[in-house]
Amino acid sequence: MSKIIFHERGENTIVYTMEPLYDQIVDETDPDCVYIGWAEVGTKTSEPKWRIKRIKKVNNITYIGWADGDLNFDNVWDNRTSIEYSQGG
Repeated sequence: MSKIIFHERGENTIVYTMEPLYDQIVDETDPDCVYIGWAEVGTKTSEPKWRIKRIKKVNNITYIGWADGDLNFDNVWDNRTSIEYSQGG
């Protein structure tokens, strides 16, 4: 993403904004229920700073849901199996 800043003399400057890098964890302990989590690099799994997606297969139907039904980075990875997700199954 970039922004253009206009100065009074007609000069312009491009300012680049970098997206933060994320750690990613994948839990495939149960092949019918996979959890994927993202957080800023260095975040502990016990901190409420994770975005978590669950991919759950039930009777040949795959359900994809997000922790708390949103994409916020406000979940604890260690609690992923007990969180409510936007899609059931």
